[in-house]
Amino acid sequence: MSGRIKDTIIINGVKHSAEDIEACMGSHQFFAGCAGAAFAIEINGHERAVLIQEVRRGRLDPDEAAQAVRHGFASITRQLGLRLFDIVLVKERALARTSSGKVRRGHAREKYLAKGFEPLAPLDAVLPTLEGSLTSVV
Repeated sequence: MSGRIKDTIIINGVKHSAEDIEACMGSHQFFAGCAGAAFAIEINGHERAVLIQEVRRGRLDPDEAAQAVRHGFASITRQLGLRLFDIVLVKERALARTSSGKVRRGHAREKYLAKGFEPLAPLDAVLPTLEGSLTSVV
């Protein structure tokens, strides 16, 4: 695990790097070249991991998206031993960035908690193993 301390996600006492989570999801060609933002939220006193993942314009085929999300979810679980609470797919460039082009994870977390990502097509039926109820394509 590498990365900045503020980008460390601790779930059940285990440290996870936001960059590692994002890289696992981004390993599927569907998400190639697109940014992601992994962060933790607190639900009923427990930390949970959430991933907001951008999708390249013109690639919002629901079946292809579902297959890519299943692949990413399985990769994260297998490689990192982490079960995501929620995954939200957003259009390319929907994640706020710094002036140097880095994704602003804190901003993504705030927007997620404020329900600022408007769902277009729920993925709940595709990924019933996720704990979250907000899982969607935005």
